[in-house]
Amino acid sequence: MKSTTGYCFSFGSGVFSWCSSKQDIVAQSTAEAEYVAANATANQAIWIRNILGDLHMEQNKPTQIFVDNQAAISISHNPVPKVKSV
Repeated sequence: MKSTTGYCFSFGSGVFSWCSSKQDIVAQSTAEAEYVAANATANQAIWIRNILGDLHMEQNKPTQIFVDNQAAISISHNPVPKVKSV
């Protein structure tokens, strides 16, 4: 069963970008599903920061991404590429 990724971005007191969608993969663990969601969130954060930069609204502080799964946080500190065998 596919997991659901969800995130939202706020600026000041308003939410301006959000997502809730099924993941493209079937995760083998909760940690993997959380890691995939964090990755999607980080990709969106990079895109938003680039758009803000184009609008001359550069963000000097890092974007905080909150993840509540310790295993996913550990994976993010030492990612290992997934290898498929045939």
